[in-house]
Amino acid sequence: MSAWIHYAEGNSKTALELASAAADTEDAVDKHPVTPGEVLPSRELYADLLAELDMPARALSQYKTVLKLAPNRYNSVLGAARSADRAGDSRETGRYYRELLILTTAVDPQRPSVHEAIDYLAQY
Repeated sequence: MSAWIHYAEGNSKTALELASAAADTEDAVDKHPVTPGEVLPSRELYADLLAELDMPARALSQYKTVLKLAPNRYNSVLGAARSADRAGDSRETGRYYRELLILTTAVDPQRPSVHEAIDYLAQY
């Protein structure tokens, strides 16, 4: 995605504009229900960029949008938890970390993000 190239070159404004446009375009494309979904949704990449640029509230909003379209998407659940935490929203942080544990503990309990979630939730 060219947005990430612009980000790497230090042009955050253009990166955000491109990532947002890509997410909006992808949302507008009608997909056949049998067609496999995208490997990395553009909106998730946009949320990742917002998180990287220290805009956690905006990133959280974008992760939530991804999760409406693709529930239980691991990277978006983790991104939502981290963004909520950085935005100071402990209720949402806990909610998403609990969701992450439901998705992962039976499959891969040694994943670093599983320990991250357990450590966060142990505080409350």
